Amino acid sequence: MRRRVFAKTTAAVYLTMLAIADTCLLVTGIPHEWLEWFSIDLDTWPCRVHRFLFYISSDVGMWTIVLFTFDRFVAVCFPLHKRSVCAPRRAFAAFGFIVLLWIIKNLHVFWTRGPEYHDGVLWRQCGYLAEYSDFEYYIRPWIVFGFIMAAPFCIVLFLNCLIVNNLLRSQRMRAGSASSAMIRNQSFRQTTVMCLSISFTFLVCIAPSIVLIIGKPYWKSPGEQNTAYDISKVINNQLVYLNHAINFCLYCMTGQRFRSELATMFGRPPKKDSMQVSTPVTGEMKPGFTYSESLC
Repeated sequence: MRRRVFAKTTAAVYLTMLAIADTCLLVTGIPHEWLEWFSIDLDTWPCRVHRFLFYISSDVGMWTIVLFTFDRFVAVCFPLHKRSVCAPRRAFAAFGFIVLLWIIKNLHVFWTRGPEYHDGVLWRQCGYLAEYSDFEYYIRPWIVFGFIMAAPFCIVLFLNCLIVNNLLRSQRMRAGSASSAMIRNQSFRQTTVMCLSISFTFLVCIAPSIVLIIGKPYWKSPGEQNTAYDISKVINNQLVYLNHAINFCLYCMTGQRFRSELATMFGRPPKKDSMQVSTPVTGEMKPGFTYSESLC
């Protein structure tokens, strides 16, 4: 993503930041799972810092996808505004805004988390403090549902549907040779599958964990063991990690432009045809990329 081909594109900004956020989530989340499996409890402050970094990585990663989808929406549906809206400096500004926003949203862990007692017995070092337990059990799950699952999914799905609809409409309006039509059809199918797969992979991997968080106070009493809940939590957490592990692959490895540049990095000479597309009217070869290629 740092090579000259991508250097001045918003895709390089968003996908690099997405990779960093997803990596941070995996690095902070998975080792904590191991500690829980071996019943190792972190002290209060290390745990607070860990939960803060984990929540920030999750929130920023998901909303980076929203920003990138909006960027592609403008590029496809409003191409005349692409140069002014889809600029790297605007991408950095938007990313900085969501980082600041979610830092503010997650600061509460530094005073709502601490030693958790039940019936006078210490349950865990970094649980929910008694005075904030109602917030953690009944309010925060719905905040997470609204801002981390429902809103990102609806926005990404809606924008992707508009992108696919615009591409379909443009495809119907174009005329050209049979070979160029076949190339456009293949590009359209690839883009459609990728857009919808990204949206529904997000839903399938993230929604179960949110449902479990909302249902926790009704399915598991504080300070009590619930084997079914614990097993469900482990499975749903793995789905969350899977989603963040495959995000970069869904966006980049499915893009021909990214794959071509990756192959070039490892010594394969670039294909001249990969840097050209034919114009729909004259069939003349011009520099550029189809939408599915321009994603990465």
